[in-house]
Amino acid sequence: MSWQTRMKLWVLGPWLVFAATVAAVAVLNGGVAPTRSVVAFAEGVPEGIAPLEAGRLASLAVEPGQDVAEGQVVAWLDTTALDSEIAVVEAQRQQALAQMGAVEAETRREVSLDENKMKQWLYEARVALAREEVALAKARAQEKTLRAERDRLKELVQRRLAPASELSAVEVEYEAAAREAEALPPIIESLRRQLHGAQREPGREGANYWTVLAVPLQRELEVVERQLSWLKQRREGLRLRAPSAGRILQVVKRPGEVVAAGEAVAMLIRQQATRVVACVTEQDAVNVQEGNKAMLWPRGGSGEALSGRAVALGPLVDELPARCRRTPRVPVWGRNVVIQLDQPSHMLPGQAFDVRFMPDEQAPPPHGVAAAALGVTSDSFAGDGVPGAASPGGAEKDRVPAPLVVEVPPALAEKYHLEPSGLAWRADLARYLVVSDDTGYSDDDKHAPVLFTLSMDGRVDPQPTAVSGVDELNDLESIAPAPDGSIYVLSSQSVARSGKRKPSRTAFLKLVPSGTGLRVAGKVHLADLLDGLTAEQLKALGLPGNTRALDVEGMAYWQGALYLGLKGPLDAEGRTAIWRLGSPDVLFAGGKVQDAGLGLWARVKLDAEVDGKPAPGGISELLFLPDGTLVVASTPSQAEGGRQTGRLWVVPEPRAGELTPRLVHDFPGLRPEGLSLSPHPGRLAVVFDEGSGHPKWMELPWPR
Repeated sequence: MSWQTRMKLWVLGPWLVFAATVAAVAVLNGGVAPTRSVVAFAEGVPEGIAPLEAGRLASLAVEPGQDVAEGQVVAWLDTTALDSEIAVVEAQRQQALAQMGAVEAETRREVSLDENKMKQWLYEARVALAREEVALAKARAQEKTLRAERDRLKELVQRRLAPASELSAVEVEYEAAAREAEALPPIIESLRRQLHGAQREPGREGANYWTVLAVPLQRELEVVERQLSWLKQRREGLRLRAPSAGRILQVVKRPGEVVAAGEAVAMLIRQQATRVVACVTEQDAVNVQEGNKAMLWPRGGSGEALSGRAVALGPLVDELPARCRRTPRVPVWGRNVVIQLDQPSHMLPGQAFDVRFMPDEQAPPPHGVAAAALGVTSDSFAGDGVPGAASPGGAEKDRVPAPLVVEVPPALAEKYHLEPSGLAWRADLARYLVVSDDTGYSDDDKHAPVLFTLSMDGRVDPQPTAVSGVDELNDLESIAPAPDGSIYVLSSQSVARSGKRKPSRTAFLKLVPSGTGLRVAGKVHLADLLDGLTAEQLKALGLPGNTRALDVEGMAYWQGALYLGLKGPLDAEGRTAIWRLGSPDVLFAGGKVQDAGLGLWARVKLDAEVDGKPAPGGISELLFLPDGTLVVASTPSQAEGGRQTGRLWVVPEPRAGELTPRLVHDFPGLRPEGLSLSPHPGRLAVVFDEGSGHPKWMELPWPR
């Protein structure tokens, strides 16, 4: 190297190093997400195991540090007072049953007496009727004879061959016979009507006796049985169970102590964490958005890396805790970012992680950003090439990204056939719970009572979720979660292609979590209950006097009621119906559909397409957004083949009566079968049933 080159390097070298450093900093600080790692900690909020009502702690089955399974009984409250109440109400129930038995026996006796009296009366009525009919025939015959005799005597009197007194005597007899023949027909007709009415209404007095005495007793018995059921539920509530698998952190109360309602008996730490809280500095926080993908590594280098997504950002910039700072004594400001893990993981509460937020092209946009802000405004699917129909009024719909293929593990696909027809988000599992039209292939697994779980990035878990308490499930079409953690699932209630409707196609279940699966807490067969209604009651529900055309594919929970959306039948104007079940628990407690408040809530006209031609649509799913907005998915009501186009509709302020939906999206060649709120704020998830093909799914902003 010459001295001139060395001189240039000596002069320019520092500037080159400076420029390279600036460029490197710019690269490292560019992009949509921070590239340097931040610290995060596993959530470890203790959960209290507490009763719903006050009582004295009778027994305790756990100690600090003990591991417990989900649903395991950890303590018992004293049930002496409730046992006494249950015994009294049970005695009242037995008394009511005895009274019912006595009324039934007395009714049978009264009915028997009524029948005997009716038989005697019928016999006497028939005899009287026969007697009057004979008298009428005799009177008419006598009238005819006397008329002929009168006419003969008139002629003789006129010829002066017979005395007038003889004619007068015959005329008196004739008039008497004529009046009798005229009076008897109304009497006979009255007797016939009485006899006919008595034959049509046998045992009427016995039926009246039953109505007067037995119906009040039935209502009294229903009240007693519901009171007994409520007391037994209260007694079961005094057995305190672990809400999830975990470890007992602290025992707060000991046997003999009084526990107030809602007061913790013991504190539990979950074994599995589903969320991690990251401390992001003020400078880095501006680059983190809800939906950004995150990678997590346990601090210390032990354990596998985890993945998740940012689901919530702290509402304000505040001073970070000392543990989150690189130098504990130097204050640092930032915000917390809650990360929802893709897979629940066993970790120590409070365990530290290094987190890196990654750029993700498919991450949902920030809350409130519409699909048009994504830079795609055509009214067709990205990459689909099929134009969508314009919304009413000529306005173009926002373009939505193409749906993604649901990843089904090969081992699961070999045993089960997944045709998603509904989904619901379960925050405790960090999973969507998915119902399928059908499940297994073989005779052993066909109609298996299982549901499936789907991660928020579209991967089905290898093991399905078993449902205990039912032998098989068939043609499940909808699922609706309730705020108390229970889950309602509903089969289509439709008639199969064979023309039959098996009980597995009419299932309407209330499920509750039980261990790693679900347990049936209530079961009815809806179509069977509807078959017990009169033709007028069915017509009031929008059915044509029977349930043969019934097909229910949508269900949503809103403010204590369940709303059922019908795919069929449609009325003469092409509208489908939405039913409202005001008190679901009454139905599952054995009540009638009328007592549970089942009624026609609204009618709505929806459109769809088959092979590019307009077709009447039916409801394939319903969803209420938190603000009360109703979202409706529709598919062709009667189509079995062809290229079907489903649609998404919105009703901003739904009211009972006639709904006016607004078209939001077309799904060319796809059938949207399930809707659910997403864990990502301001978004909802849609699943598409592809029949024998691979199921698909996508997320969309809330329609407005």
